[in-house]
Amino acid sequence: MIGTDTTEGDGYIADLSESTKTEATMATITKLMNYAATHPNATIRFKKSDMVLHVTSDVSYLSVPQARSRAGGYFFLSRDIGP
Repeated sequence: MIGTDTTEGDGYIADLSESTKTEATMATITKLMNYAATHPNATIRFKKSDMVLHVTSDVSYLSVPQARSRAGGYFFLSRDIGP
């Protein structure tokens, strides 16, 4: 599985060469295609619930000298509707 590596640079993917990124993407796609071929009748079921998706985000522009715009946020599910 491809993820972030907290020990080097900004992230594991960002630290790889272009050919290694392509190989990693191909491996991930092959895994997905193998799963789809193995489970041809897989389905997604949706059912009603009282869960609410909450989204909080914020943006910053020129927070520090020579900085670029930054955006961030988080999403979570809750049964509380909130204020």
